[in-house]
Amino acid sequence: VSAVCTVLTVPAASIVQAVSETLAGHVLLRKGLFVIWLLAAAALAVRILVMHMRSSRIYRMSLPVCNSTAGEWLCVHHSMRKVSIRKSEFIKSPLTYGVIRPVILLPSGTELDEKEFVCIMEHEWVHIRRNDVFVKYLMCLAVCIYWFHPLVWMMARLLEQDMEIACDEE
Repeated sequence: VSAVCTVLTVPAASIVQAVSETLAGHVLLRKGLFVIWLLAAAALAVRILVMHMRSSRIYRMSLPVCNSTAGEWLCVHHSMRKVSIRKSEFIKSPLTYGVIRPVILLPSGTELDEKEFVCIMEHEWVHIRRNDVFVKYLMCLAVCIYWFHPLVWMMARLLEQDMEIACDEE
C-alpha cells in the first residue's frame, strides 16, 4: 500500500510543480504584455499631447476677426459657451477648437463673400453644437487605450469623416 501511495504522490507532485511553473510563466507573460501595452499607450498619448500643444500655440497666435458680418453672425448664434471667431495665417482651412470656450478659426488672407462666410460659419457652428471637439478627445482616449486593435483606428478615421458629413448635411 505504501508503495502505491508513493507512486501516486510523485506524479501528483510533478504535476503541481509543472502547473506552478506554467502559471509563473503566464504571469511573467502577462506582466510583459502589460508593460508593452502601457509603453505604447503612453507613447501614443505623448504624441497626441505634443500635437495638441503645437496646435494650441498656433491657435493662441491667431487674431480676432473684426467685421460686421462676423459680429452679426455671433449675435444670431449665441449659446451657453462664449464662441469667438479668429483668423490665422498658419492654417489652410476653417476649423473649430476648444470645448469650454469654442473658437472658430478661419484662414487669414482668404476673401469670402457674405454667403461663403455664412456657409463656413454654419458648418463650424454645427461642430460646436454637437460637441465634436469633445468627441474627438474621447476618440483619442479610445485610440490610446485600444491602440492594438485595428478596428479602433478604422473607427477613428470613419468617425471623423462622419462628423464632417453630418455637419455638411445639417
